[in-house]
Amino acid sequence: MDNINAEKIIILENGEEKIESIDSNFKDIDEAVEYFLEYDTSNFPFNANKVKFNLYEDNYPHTVIFSKFKDEWYGSEYHFNFKGYYLNDLLFSVDGNEIDIANYLYKNIDKINSKCNLVLDTENFKSKIEPDDFIIEELIDEMNTNEAKFEVLDI
Repeated sequence: MDNINAEKIIILENGEEKIESIDSNFKDIDEAVEYFLEYDTSNFPFNANKVKFNLYEDNYPHTVIFSKFKDEWYGSEYHFNFKGYYLNDLLFSVDGNEIDIANYLYKNIDKINSKCNLVLDTENFKSKIEPDDFIIEELIDEMNTNEAKFEVLDI
C-alpha cells in the first residue's frame, strides 16, 4: 500500500490561504483523486474563491482544484493553456483548468468578439459556456476563423 498524504488549501476571496492536513487511508493516488473530485462542496466557506487538494504519493504531487463558475462549484484535476490569436498575433494566454477557461470566456467574450472581428451572438454564446473541456473545444471551433485562431493545450 502506498502512502498518500493530503492537504486542503482554501483560498479566500481576499487572497488569504488556510491550510489543513487531511487524514488519508487511500490505497493509491487514483482512489484519492476520485474521492476528492466527488468532495461535498457544501462545506466550503462561503467566501472561498478556490479550494485545492494537494495529494502526494511517494512525493509525486497531484492536485484537485475546485473553483466557482456562475456561483456553482466545479472540480478538476486537469491543467490547460488557452490561447487566442488574431492575424497571427497572440492576444491572450490563460493557464488554468477548464473552470478558469470557462470563467475567462464568460467574462471576456464581448472583448474577444470585438478584437477578433468575430460575428458571435455573445449572449447566446455565453449561455453555452460550461466548465467542460469538450464543450470548450466545441465553442472554440465556433470562434475560429481565417483571421482568428484559438486553441486549448494540455499542460
